[in-house]
Amino acid sequence: EAAKMRQEGDNRDRNIRFYDSKLTEIPPKIAAIKQKNSVLYNMANAPNPNNDPKIAQSIKTANDKLENDPEVVALRNEQRNFQNRLNTYLGTTVNAPPENTPNAVPKVGETKNGYKFKGGNPNDKNNWEKQ
Repeated sequence: EAAKMRQEGDNRDRNIRFYDSKLTEIPPKIAAIKQKNSVLYNMANAPNPNNDPKIAQSIKTANDKLENDPEVVALRNEQRNFQNRLNTYLGTTVNAPPENTPNAVPKVGETKNGYKFKGGNPNDKNNWEKQ
């Protein structure tokens, strides 16, 4: 019985590491795809120090086009799938626990205490980006 429990724990840990590693591979792939389209990428990252509404709209349009690139959409779906599987191994699901509980797994892109969650295991500091 103890050996079986140890094996289950080893499998769980291996799966958590696998999904966590997959989740860390995706953001650089998305960034590379976006950078391939340099015109849109430059527009999406244009400075707008005076908050000009026309520039803001151009930035939003460029970002929308980059996010709707079929390769980016496929990677985002893969990212969501891996995150859901990781949540399963961490003992959480999309619906539980409720988001206002301290043990809730943050959503990709969610900001907490000045750090943005990149996906993966929320207990791994490498999965957080300072804002």
